[in-house]
Amino acid sequence: MKTLKSTLAVLLSAMMLLGAVACSNGPEGPADTTPTAVATTAPSDSSAPEDTKLTANLPDIKYNKDFTIASGYVTDTKYTSTLITSSEVTGDLINDAIYSRTVNMEEKFGIKMVVLDVAYTQIINSYKGGDRPYDIGTATLSEMINVLKSGVAVNLNDVSTIDLTKPWWDQNANDKFAVKDKLYYTFSDFFITGIDNTRACFFNKDMLKDLNLTNPYDLVEPGKWTVDVMREMCVS
Repeated sequence: MKTLKSTLAVLLSAMMLLGAVACSNGPEGPADTTPTAVATTAPSDSSAPEDTKLTANLPDIKYNKDFTIASGYVTDTKYTSTLITSSEVTGDLINDAIYSRTVNMEEKFGIKMVVLDVAYTQIINSYKGGDRPYDIGTATLSEMINVLKSGVAVNLNDVSTIDLTKPWWDQNANDKFAVKDKLYYTFSDFFITGIDNTRACFFNKDMLKDLNLTNPYDLVEPGKWTVDVMREMCVS
C-alpha cells in the first residue's frame, strides 16, 4: 500500500506541474527555434528579478503501467468540462492544455492514463473486496461522507511526496476541508469541475433600497456577510 501511495503522490504532483509547463509550447509541437539576431553582450542588471518558475521534485522513473482513474463524471452534463485526459487536439483551449498534460505525463513516467466511468460506490466495493483496480478516484462533496466512512480514503497530509502548499492546490479548500490535522478531500488544477461548478449570489438593488437594507458589498469587506445575515434580508 505504501508503494501505491507514493506512486499516486508523484503522478498527482506531476499532472499539475506538467499541465502548466505544457501550455508554454502547446500541443501542436515545439516552439519555433529559428535563430534570431541577438546582442553579443548583455548589460549586467543586478536588479533583475530572480527566477520564480514553479518546480517540483519529480523522480526520473518509468512505471510501465496503466494509471487508472475512476471518474463518475465521464458522462456528466452539468459541467462545461469533465476532462481529465485528452487523446487529440481540437482547438479548444482547455482540451488542448489537458492533451499536452496527458502526453507529457505518459512520456515522462512510462504510463498509459486510463479514465473509467466508475461511481464512488463501485470504488468502495472494490477496495472492500480486496481488489485495487484504481489508482485514484473522484467524488463529489455529498459523496465524501460515505467514502470517509468506508475507510478507503487516504489522509493527504500523511503523504510526504505531496506538497499541498503549491499553488495548484486550492488553499481555501485545504483549510476548509481539514479536520484537525487530517485532509481526505481537496481541490486542485488536476480536475476543474470545482471551479466550473462555482455558485454566485445575486440581489436586486432596487429592492435593497426600498427595504432600507445594507448593501452586501459593504458587509463583505469587514467580514460581516454571513448566511444568517443573508437569511434575514431574504425574509424582510
